[in-house]
Amino acid sequence: ERIPAYLPDTPGVRRDFAKFYNAMESMDKELAFRLRELEEAGLADDTIVFFWSDHGVGLPRSKRWNYESGTRAPLIVHIPEKWRTPGQAKPGTVDDQLVSFLDLAPTVLNLAGVPVPEHFQGRAFLGPNLKAPREYIYSCHDRMDERYDLVRSVTDGRYVYVRNYMPHLIYGQHLNYMWQTPTTRVWEQLHKEGKLNAAQDKFWNPKPPEELFDLQSDPDEVVNLADSKEHAEIKKELRVIQANHA
Repeated sequence: ERIPAYLPDTPGVRRDFAKFYNAMESMDKELAFRLRELEEAGLADDTIVFFWSDHGVGLPRSKRWNYESGTRAPLIVHIPEKWRTPGQAKPGTVDDQLVSFLDLAPTVLNLAGVPVPEHFQGRAFLGPNLKAPREYIYSCHDRMDERYDLVRSVTDGRYVYVRNYMPHLIYGQHLNYMWQTPTTRVWEQLHKEGKLNAAQDKFWNPKPPEELFDLQSDPDEVVNLADSKEHAEIKKELRVIQANHA
């Protein structure tokens, strides 16, 4: 498998990723077992299944960070034929609408025919009478176990704008939990030895006040476009949106 561009491609890092993929394979088998239980109990045609995860194990620049590598999580929904709204949840299809975990509760209520309370921040993304789709997803980063920071971000699905309100702090603040992974220790050691390229070394340095990434051309989010004249308008747009929702 390809190692993200922000990490050094070493045997130790690959071992951590291999363990992660092995865990996902085991998880897939467990899910298959639970789905088979529903079939054997005669409940499969009456059960809507939501399958999602959190942001995975504590690999650096994944969980706890405002990049797509830290905020994007898998979500699969299976709806039996008789409970589907026409045009939704067709087996084997991918829906690219923006979804937040805040949307899970409203979606379940909507599918069950229960009115969604007005005070809910989320929006239903399946079922009848849907409101307008999300335009943006927001994320925040204030505390990482024993460390503090202040980061906000917004994405429209293609561009990710990150506002670092404490840029003097490096990305890779020491966290006891994260330093249990060999990847973190190897990465830090190579930084100390001066053996990282610019994209890999960025994690161990102070942050710029603003970051902008194009997920289409730069899925690993290593090319900061915040100073790009070509992207000045999208940065301005997302900056204002982020500031209004901080």
